[in-house]
This record gives sequence, C-alpha cells and structure tokens, in this order.
Amino acid sequence: MLPLLPFVVKPVVQIVAKPVVQKVLITLVARTSFNNKPATTVSNLLQSINNIQEATPLNRVIDRVIKKNPTFSMGDHIYTYCTGFTHHGIYIGYDKVIHYGTPSGRDKKLSNAEICIVSLEEFSDGKDVYPKSEFESPVKYSRIDVYLRAHSKTGENKYNLAFNNCENFARWCRNGN
Repeated sequence: MLPLLPFVVKPVVQIVAKPVVQKVLITLVARTSFNNKPATTVSNLLQSINNIQEATPLNRVIDRVIKKNPTFSMGDHIYTYCTGFTHHGIYIGYDKVIHYGTPSGRDKKLSNAEICIVSLEEFSDGKDVYPKSEFESPVKYSRIDVYLRAHSKTGENKYNLAFNNCENFARWCRNGN
C-alpha cells in the first residue's frame, strides 16, 4: 500500500465527508490509529474514519466543536428559537454574548431582565444559535462600534416586551434603530 502523505489526507476527507465535518475528521484521524498503526495508508484512513463515526456519534463531536469554535464574528446579531418567540443578542467574541436577559444566578423573570454579558452556552440554553443576515439586520457601524454600543448598555433594566426587548437592543447596536 502507498504511504499516506499529509497532502493526501485532506482530499480523501473531502471526498468522504461534508465540509462542516472535514476539519473535525482530519483532527480526529490524526489522533487515532487503526490496529495500533497510525493511519498511514488511504485504506487505514478510511477505516479510521469509519471507526470514529461508529465510536462517537458525529453530531455530538460537531456540536462540541461548534460550541467551542462558533462561526460568529464580533458584532454579529445572533438569535435562538425559544417556545413561542426568538431570543436575540450581540456576539462579542470569546464565546460571550451581550443580550437583554437575566444575569447568571437570578430568577429568569422578565422583571429581572437587564442587558448583561453571558456565555454563548448560557445564551443558547442548549438550543441552536443562528446569525441574522445583513439583510435581516442591517449594520451601519463597524464591528468594534457595535461591540461598544452593546457594552455601553450593560446593566440597563428598562425591558419592555413591545418597545425595548432583546431584538430591539440587538438592532439598535448594529444600526441605531
């Protein structure tokens, strides 16, 4: 069998996996072996990929990787689906979100709502998080200015379901409206 050279790994993984999974598989295959041998041949690489997929449900691996390395950028308007509504915030980097919600440790009542910084995990509450498109949430300010505008409101507790809610806050940060 031919030895598996580093420049061969990526094309093979691209053939057998979707783009979202490719980086995860390359990393995992590099750290695994098949029959105590490094994945040095194409057949060993493919067998290792199959072993990984069987041993670790890929969706759990991908979920962990995406949560640790979200595809969001500072200043993105992000949202998640909740029962009966969507919840919005501004991603500020390092897995942190500024949003109108309840700070950690407080009772999650609307009367306790204030603009606060929380982890992306806490913001998502275990649900998927999505970015708003530029069309859905136009941006007038630079990413730094969006961050500064969001940060300037931390601690505000003037929540109003109709006129001053989490989506209003996120839109104000990005375009002043």
